[in-house]
Amino acid sequence: PPDMPDLIGMVIRFRCYPIVVAADIEKAFMMMKLAEQDRDVFRFLLPIDPEKPITWDNVEVWRYTCPLFGAASSPFHLDCCINKLLDEEKDAVAEELKGNVFVDNTLLGANTPDEAKLKAKASETIFKKANINLRDHISNSPEVSEFMNSTVPESTSFLGVKWKPKEDVIFVNIPHAKTVKKVTKRTVLSFIASIFDPLGIVAPVVFAGKVFLHSLWAAQHKWDTPLNDDELKKWNKFKETTEGKQIKLRRYIFNKNAVRREIYVFVDASEKGIAAVAY
Repeated sequence: PPDMPDLIGMVIRFRCYPIVVAADIEKAFMMMKLAEQDRDVFRFLLPIDPEKPITWDNVEVWRYTCPLFGAASSPFHLDCCINKLLDEEKDAVAEELKGNVFVDNTLLGANTPDEAKLKAKASETIFKKANINLRDHISNSPEVSEFMNSTVPESTSFLGVKWKPKEDVIFVNIPHAKTVKKVTKRTVLSFIASIFDPLGIVAPVVFAGKVFLHSLWAAQHKWDTPLNDDELKKWNKFKETTEGKQIKLRRYIFNKNAVRREIYVFVDASEKGIAAVAY
């Protein structure tokens, strides 16, 4: 939906605050109600006696009263409801939340623990006005976590990005490729697609895999045609240098003592690909 914040943009903002507080909206979709006139399109059949065969005499027609979890429209409905709630609030925390709520994930940033505590409590108050519980507050600041009565896990994730709050580092795990009897183009694509890295931290690794996959397309490989010996050697070499590795970076990207900040962007292109890196 166009109103929903860009996931990558939100992850970048997650790295721009000295102190962050991430939270979760409890049972987000169940906090909304479908209009009475719309509920007929959310009907479903429920067996009367599960032990008997499913026949028209053995089913009842039920209706959902809240948006269906998994329906394509539900995230948009949730986003609309949250935006309406935030629009009714006239303070800085509500304005910050407008760009930092992705489905049921929220993000707040601060420069000091006291600022983070004030914002976290204010966000709780805003959502409670709609009987919505904001829970599982996780912060890289032990003081903030204790204030919010939160248990900070050793490892968690924010919008799919792995995060260790106590160390305040993010990391990308490159998984192990599945063991198969025959390696095919499908095997290669499956491995490359399994690497979730919205920030492009391991883009060079993914790029090398995509170049190899491109060579299989150029050779007109079918999806389940086994790789030949030469291709298999290249694949095994790629796996040996990548799978099972972990790339770790500090979450906060700025120097806390910096007075002036500059951004440098480098771009390059070749026959095989294009790249852009920002420092």
